[in-house]
Amino acid sequence: MFAAKCPGQDTRYWTADDIYERACPVCGKMIEFMKTDTHVRCANCKTKVPNPRFNLGCAQWCAVAEQCLGADAKKIKQMSGSGIDSPIIDGGVKMSNSVRKIVSIDESKCDGCGLCLPSCVEGALQIVDGKARLVSDVYCDGLGNCLGECPQNAIEIIEREALEFDELAVQKRMHKVAAACSEDSVQPVPCCPGSMETISRPSREAVNRAELLECSAGLPESELNHWPIQLDLISPEAQFLKGRDLLIAADCVPFAYADFHRSFLAGRSLVIGCPKLDDVDGYHQKLVEIFKRNQLKSITVVHMEVGCCFGLSRLVRAALQESGSNIPLEEIVIGVDGCRK
Repeated sequence: MFAAKCPGQDTRYWTADDIYERACPVCGKMIEFMKTDTHVRCANCKTKVPNPRFNLGCAQWCAVAEQCLGADAKKIKQMSGSGIDSPIIDGGVKMSNSVRKIVSIDESKCDGCGLCLPSCVEGALQIVDGKARLVSDVYCDGLGNCLGECPQNAIEIIEREALEFDELAVQKRMHKVAAACSEDSVQPVPCCPGSMETISRPSREAVNRAELLECSAGLPESELNHWPIQLDLISPEAQFLKGRDLLIAADCVPFAYADFHRSFLAGRSLVIGCPKLDDVDGYHQKLVEIFKRNQLKSITVVHMEVGCCFGLSRLVRAALQESGSNIPLEEIVIGVDGCRK
């Protein structure tokens, strides 16, 4: 006998609000949820993420819900008093909405510098696609420690309806991040704010001279004036790229060429990468955006003489051509003996 599909679970009767996206709490990539999903596995970092708006609707009262939906319906029925609009976090903890203070980020002002990240001890903020974003309402306590760190005044505290701050959820999130950092994984897991995205270093003039001498112990001063330097971590809108001379170096060069800082890095912003071991397609698109957006004065590519390293030069030239930018380009080759060719 043909059995018609339950209207409560038939997507033909759904509205636009029944399918939505939320950021993964571990890597920040957007995940698509349907209202009936209890969890969805992030395609990027493989974390199993609970649906923040889990809603089985009729399953809470339907007499045959368990036969229809299995264990999911049984779990919902065990939650006394849960309304159909009550979000479910971590597969079983009901959260409620209320009007409260919470962070709001103006993405039109945010340049993705990442200075706000370290000040948020709850880890509620993350750089996603070059912009600071609130990962989830439950991670933000609304105190606004991040406000004073934003050089673009892109962050403010507003009052709106939001999920209640959940300290337990924060602890679980930070535990997941710490666990991910300890694993030998190739996934781009944001282990700490300093490794996630652009965090500008203070200029040498702003550093206390005694502290500088103490850390260098009489060695030559570093010419590095920003952080991070790995291309995969840098936002195309990072402040240290604006109107600068850009040095693009293969990973091995600073180890092979003894005078790297003074000869190449001084006065330039730096990005590094490996054309053999890294995601070249991702680098190509990142470089295209960097060249388009920052009105660079010049580009210097420095790489090793080994065959695979010439791929960095080809990558930069292809990205420069696609960007349509007319930026002076210089290529420097370093031998495995540490000498400039």
